[in-house]
Amino acid sequence: MQASAARAAGWRSKLGSGSRPALGASAPSTGAAVARPAGAAPSAGTTAASAAASYVSGATVAGAVEAIKRSPLGLELPSNHPGLALISSSMEEDEISEAALNLVRTHGLLDAKAMVSSDVAVLEQHKASREDIQAFESAAADGGSRRPRASPDALQTVVDAIKRSPLMLELPTTHPGLSAISALADDLIVDAVVLLVREAGLLDAKALVISDVEVLLEAAEEVLANREAEAKAAAAAAAAEEAAVPEDLAHVVDALKRSPLMLTVGGDAPGLAAIAGLSDDLIVAATVVLLREHGLMDAKAMVVEDASVLLAAAQKAQAIAEAEAAARAAEAAEAELVAVSDEVAHVADALKRSPLMLTVGGDAPGLSALAGLPDDLIVAATVVLLREHGLMDAKAMVVEDASVLLAAAQKAQAIAEAEAAEAAAAAAEAAAAAAAEDLPEGWGPRDIPADVPAVSAFAASAAPVSSAVADVVDAIKRSPLMLEVAPTHKGLAVIAGMPDDLVVDSITFLVREVGWMEAKNLVAADASVLSEASNEVLAIREAEAKAAAEAAAAAEAEAAAAAAEEEAAATVYAAPAAVAAAPAPAGETARLLDAIKRSPIMLELAPGHKGLAALAGMPDDLVIDSITFLVHEAGWADARQLVTADASVLSEAADEVLAIREAEAKAAAEAAEAEAAAAAAEEEAAAQLEAAPAAAAVVASAPVAAGEAARLIDAIRRSPIMLELSPNHSGLSMIAGMPDDLVIDACTFLVREVGWAEAKRYVSEDAEVLAEAADEVLAIREAEAAAAAAAAAAAAEEEAAAAAAEAADVLAAQPAAVPAAAPAGNFSVAIDAIKRSPLMLELPAGHKGLAAIAGLSDALIVAGATQLLRDEGLLDAKALVAQDASVLLAAAQKAEAIREAEEAAAAAEAEAAAAAAAAEEEEAEAAAAAAPAVPVRAGDEAALLDAIQRSPIMLELAPGHKGLAAIAGMPDDLVVDSITLLVREVGWSEARRYVSEDASVLSEAADEVLAIREAEAAEAAAAAEEAARAALMEDLEVVMGGAAERELAVAGASSNGNGRY
Repeated sequence: MQASAARAAGWRSKLGSGSRPALGASAPSTGAAVARPAGAAPSAGTTAASAAASYVSGATVAGAVEAIKRSPLGLELPSNHPGLALISSSMEEDEISEAALNLVRTHGLLDAKAMVSSDVAVLEQHKASREDIQAFESAAADGGSRRPRASPDALQTVVDAIKRSPLMLELPTTHPGLSAISALADDLIVDAVVLLVREAGLLDAKALVISDVEVLLEAAEEVLANREAEAKAAAAAAAAEEAAVPEDLAHVVDALKRSPLMLTVGGDAPGLAAIAGLSDDLIVAATVVLLREHGLMDAKAMVVEDASVLLAAAQKAQAIAEAEAAARAAEAAEAELVAVSDEVAHVADALKRSPLMLTVGGDAPGLSALAGLPDDLIVAATVVLLREHGLMDAKAMVVEDASVLLAAAQKAQAIAEAEAAEAAAAAAEAAAAAAAEDLPEGWGPRDIPADVPAVSAFAASAAPVSSAVADVVDAIKRSPLMLEVAPTHKGLAVIAGMPDDLVVDSITFLVREVGWMEAKNLVAADASVLSEASNEVLAIREAEAKAAAEAAAAAEAEAAAAAAEEEAAATVYAAPAAVAAAPAPAGETARLLDAIKRSPIMLELAPGHKGLAALAGMPDDLVIDSITFLVHEAGWADARQLVTADASVLSEAADEVLAIREAEAKAAAEAAEAEAAAAAAEEEAAAQLEAAPAAAAVVASAPVAAGEAARLIDAIRRSPIMLELSPNHSGLSMIAGMPDDLVIDACTFLVREVGWAEAKRYVSEDAEVLAEAADEVLAIREAEAAAAAAAAAAAAEEEAAAAAAEAADVLAAQPAAVPAAAPAGNFSVAIDAIKRSPLMLELPAGHKGLAAIAGLSDALIVAGATQLLRDEGLLDAKALVAQDASVLLAAAQKAEAIREAEEAAAAAEAEAAAAAAAAEEEEAEAAAAAAPAVPVRAGDEAALLDAIQRSPIMLELAPGHKGLAAIAGMPDDLVVDSITLLVREVGWSEARRYVSEDASVLSEAADEVLAIREAEAAEAAAAAEEAARAALMEDLEVVMGGAAERELAVAGASSNGNGRY
């Protein structure tokens, strides 16, 4: 602290004597060089006589008061203040400002304020001499040849650097002294400002830079010196570190640095010589073993304490590597023996593509029995088995013996023949009915001889693929299922000729009814299921058309209102069907595609995508808002699927968005009216509101000017959310005129309130949200300013009372014009610690209570200030310390007690955790030793690697990756589901790291997935049982009702026959 004060004083002395060489070279001066504002320098023809004449003319008392107020002192003195009459009669206003500047440079801002408050006549001692004025005029008369002028671009660069610095000052390019620092680099200017702020404080640094920017030259020199010293120290440290490590241990040190422990040890670390004979890879592997056994922190501590602990870990790592190599060799040998032959290869592929999604080897029992069956029949047999026994039992039965599919294949073939017969009969009936309708009255269908061959149900499979079937296959591929089926797929003939949009809508309906996976399995088994779904879709369409017709009839009934609404709707996009008749132009389509691509779903569509023509003319912001609304309503995945299927879905969403906008506009208008009424009723409050620079009062009636928009965009980009907006972004007009620092503070407040991601999303949607945040920031600023003013007033009252009580001693000890002595001893330590604490208070040397905390250390004072802040809050804590610093003593004792208690609790928890970890480690080692190592077959390993690569983490592992043996035989879907569960539990990055380190982590995740599946299966079974019970009860009711009706009918017939009722 003393060194910093000395450097700051050195700067002030240098600024007072040598910052302007033109003045310093002319003649000795009693004060510092005078920095005149731009345009205030005398002309080339000004003489020394005119300067002397203006020197003695004097200023009025009011002018002197105003000059002191405009000076760096910023003091507002009364007109009867002592000494004002003296300096007003002997000094001009400019001379008073220059004398104040010299006083600040010489003694610092606080001391200068105290001196002028005591006696204004002190400014007479620091005014510029006539020699200085003449030297300055002569320097200006020769065209300024002693100082080169910088280009406007260089000056603008300097201004931008100062604006981006912690000072956040926006200076004009004509500010004095900018040319002198124009040669400095941007980062050097910023670093010089940072150094100046650290040394002199923010307020003093701002005052110094505003008065003369050349103060940054000295700071830049010190920054360069610090950089050079740091570079030399780093080079010396690196050289010492290299020299300290012997050559035979250099590879050990480098391996530990590259290991997961990332340890940097010296050549004299204990135990390094013991592992010098190990290779680098083995050292790294040993650190991995140690890390897995003890954790990162404990492993680091063990290696730092004694590096020879890696010897045992290296032996374990070598044993693990040998075991994995042996497993890979055995796996390769077994893979050569167990190879899928050509005759059963199609069977294995069909089982993998079936709903069971089974991956079996060539030696699976029962595969050879299925070699003669076609692929489609094998898939159909798995569907039959799945429906009869469920997914888990069907998988277990096929894995145990695949020949069980023979009986299921016979059932599937019988079902297919029965369905084909039914379809043929239905087709014959339809053809006969159509023929009967076409024949004249009295004619009937011809009798077809029995010897005419009927069309086989399987004849379509042998015929060439028609364009109708190809269209259906393409529509299924483009549907939400994204399923690719063969042209001969079962059931395609039933829906051949169905329009593409009806196919897609039927699949969408099926997905909503039974879920995505179930719908995919149903269509993969038999595509004719879409026929029933299409009937439902057509019924829904018919109902919607009927409702639309009714709505149109109702609209026609209200002719007058409808006409007004049609005129209003002519300028607003509300009827996408009107433009759907013709395709959109190329430029319009490109604009819509770009808007959808920039929307939250980030979807890239083709130019001819379905439904784009219905959106023609819709503005970009309406497209993006409609997609945002759709995401809020249906979720991100469903919204993406809906737009992929048909982009015209955004038309209805646009109507909702427009309705919301209209409602918001009405609400805003009502709020504006209410606010205007309140303002008229409360004139005083309205006047204060007009005086306050609140961002919420900015009216958005006119578009923002280009320069204003660029300034706001730059401020938001420099804020913590680092968001780059367009000039016409929504809400920018509401914050027009808001200062840069207020914009940045509003963004910071928003980040603290709702988090970084939410704040960024709010501002990207509408920048108007910063207006409310700015109001909060201004309220906080006013509260802090009021608290600071109250604290300053209290401190001033106490100081005044102390000064009045000890006035005689103070006057005898030191003159009034001499500033207070700098704090010495422990007082300076305490003052510096309080300044660096969260309270950030700068106390005077004689502040009350400093003696009570003089014996405390820096850390304890800061801890006491932090504890006081937690107990009382920032404003109250500041006020308490500003009143009496001894309050920190009790707070420091409390903080120390809390720290000791926390350390004791942490030690106890660490001991308990270490004991538990040791017990778990022993159990894990015992279990690992008891479990035999199972080699992974080549086919299973390839399937596992492919499943992991297709999973959400998209990780590509090596064939011999660690832990694959632990999940050998796990089905693909279980691997993917386990990784998905792991991603949900620990996050994408952590899940990827876990699997890349050891794939056996998926074993525990698989257990969780199986448990979830069992729970879901139990719930589904219970629901199915309940549904079956309900259906049975309905059937019983129907049967009982029919029996009762028959009994009544028989009773009635018998009574009629006998002639009796």
